[in-house]
Amino acid sequence: LVSVRGRVILAHPGAPVVVEYRRPDASGWSVGAETTVGPSGDYSAQFPLPGQGIWELRARVPETRDADHDPGGSGIRLVDVVS
Repeated sequence: LVSVRGRVILAHPGAPVVVEYRRPDASGWSVGAETTVGPSGDYSAQFPLPGQGIWELRARVPETRDADHDPGGSGIRLVDVVS
């Protein structure tokens, strides 16, 4: 399992967070996990990747649920899955 955690600043409790993965240089993203932002802005999720090797991961907030802030996301992180 891959564990992902982060913080949304400014905190938007209850806003959705989508964690996505793909192989480097692939064009499309797949959803690995969906979770929500907690009261202090933190989020966490766990999910299995479909195989060994190098994967790119990112987290996105597709909707902040208010008119004052735009959706956003993290930078891309690389992970290496080994047996």
